[in-house]
Amino acid sequence: MEEKLSKKQFIELPENKKWRIGIKICGIICYFCAALTFIAVYFFNSVPEGAGGQVIFYMIDVLLLAGFGYFIASKRSLTASIICVIYGTVNYILFRTGYLIIFSGLWSAAAVIKLNSQYKEYLKKQS
Repeated sequence: MEEKLSKKQFIELPENKKWRIGIKICGIICYFCAALTFIAVYFFNSVPEGAGGQVIFYMIDVLLLAGFGYFIASKRSLTASIICVIYGTVNYILFRTGYLIIFSGLWSAAAVIKLNSQYKEYLKKQS
């Protein structure tokens, strides 16, 4: 009888490459959004008037986006993907920005769910 693969080993299989790459791209999009926010605030001093000129809120935004990028890209976290969608939606409603964040969260959530369902099917076949 064949030994069961761990979830990490299963995800690293060649047939799951498309989903792995998609998840990494979503993490990179979050990093990109964090970098754009950082550059806009510190190098161009483009803090919107409605923010009251408080740069600290934008630095929190940068840290949150970098955290989402890390947990999505390296940990393949469904929770981070869902929170990323919620965060992007709130940003979009309040500031009319964040559509890339929403896209990134939705795509990574779909990919993580697909990988999880494929792993569950694999486990059913093995037992």
